Amino acid sequence: MPKDKTLNPLLPPIVVPLMEPAIDGDIEGAHGGIGLRHTEVPLVVYLINPKDGVTPGSVASLFWGNRNIPVASTPIREGEENLDLIPLTVPAHHIVPFLVYPVCAMLRRRSGNESFTEEIKLRVSLTRPGGEDKDSLPGHQGLAYQVPPDVVLRGVNQEQALAGVKIIIRYWLNMRAYDLITLA
Repeated sequence: MPKDKTLNPLLPPIVVPLMEPAIDGDIEGAHGGIGLRHTEVPLVVYLINPKDGVTPGSVASLFWGNRNIPVASTPIREGEENLDLIPLTVPAHHIVPFLVYPVCAMLRRRSGNESFTEEIKLRVSLTRPGGEDKDSLPGHQGLAYQVPPDVVLRGVNQEQALAGVKIIIRYWLNMRAYDLITLA
């Protein structure tokens, strides 16, 4: 007689290292974002191990953009059942621009019981704001900005800093909503 497969409560969402946080007012409701730097080495995400009933022979599977077909899976081997995080590698060809939903994982215990993580939606940008900086000069040459002449000559005091300083940043190559430019 086959074992009854019962669904357990949802596990916490998968952990995506260095994921950019959610953006207030994001009309697509993304939980965060990943970028080009996430593809420069294999992207490893993590399932938080609930440890309840996880034994050798359990299998963790990752779903990336399709909740029916896993893109990666890993068996739990002897000695791995108590790991805090279970690593899963996202195949590079599955990381494509704009939005990916759902991103979730499933843990199938050896008993046949399955637990799913909460689903998240990720914003994916695979372009570099300003394009590639082709020289070694300080700053990114593809990001042109204009600082008020008064600030260039005298700097900014605390009062001005608290009031805010308007800096104009010109259009840049690969400009997209939610790009983040840091001035230092």
